[in-house]
Amino acid sequence: MSFANQFKLLCALPLFSGLLLSVMFLVGYFNGFTDPAFTGLFYVHVVALAFAVAISFLSFIQLSLQSRWHVPIALFSLFFFVAVSVALGALPAVSRDALIHHLAVPKLWLQSGAVTEISWHEWSYYPMLLQIGFVGFLQNGLVGCTPLYHASYLWICAGILSLFVFERHKDSRLAIVAHLVLLSLPICFRLSTESLVDLGLVLYCGIATVLALEWADGKRPLAGCIGVGLALGFACATKYNGMLFAALFLLCLLQLGVRAKRGALSSLMF
Repeated sequence: MSFANQFKLLCALPLFSGLLLSVMFLVGYFNGFTDPAFTGLFYVHVVALAFAVAISFLSFIQLSLQSRWHVPIALFSLFFFVAVSVALGALPAVSRDALIHHLAVPKLWLQSGAVTEISWHEWSYYPMLLQIGFVGFLQNGLVGCTPLYHASYLWICAGILSLFVFERHKDSRLAIVAHLVLLSLPICFRLSTESLVDLGLVLYCGIATVLALEWADGKRPLAGCIGVGLALGFACATKYNGMLFAALFLLCLLQLGVRAKRGALSSLMF
């Protein structure tokens, strides 16, 4: 599989999984979590994310072999960050936000049998997209997999970043460095060990950004338009900080369109 096709898949699969989560939320709200459709959608969602993670790792290996630049060190670095993240994620949750919000709300939903109002829990009025994914893991007794689920969004984002860098600069060494830098950022690494939603926000904001930059270069105008719209929507649904990003993103998009000689009207239509 070419790097260009890997990049397309890495952008498309998280958007597809986000659509599945949205449908799961509606099924959980109207029919409850015992509906077979909810379980089926959850399994497809997990498979889509797992496939995207596999593509991300495969692209890193291919870039490492192509660069012939300290291949053992690059591969060991990837293995180290992933292995340590998985090992720390296997420990009991200690994050305050995870214990009183991101895992607590899905557990209360499960006790009710559906997505429902929890009048005494203020944060339940702000449901977040990845929390419906947590419901699926909790329903199957896989609470220990929730940090891994959260980390998968970082691993996919690192793959998208490295392939985007390679596509623009045709430098596999630079792409490898970009991949490892994102994985090794202290804030990203710490978040990848907890059952939170922040890395989902990072991924969808990243997808919106790279697709907008490709649009400015005249690539994939229609697909980029649809992809950016979906990514921004999922970013806002994942965490409400995404609304601030969306507002700033649209302002930057206007300037990007003008610089790319697309014009302000074209940018607004995009």
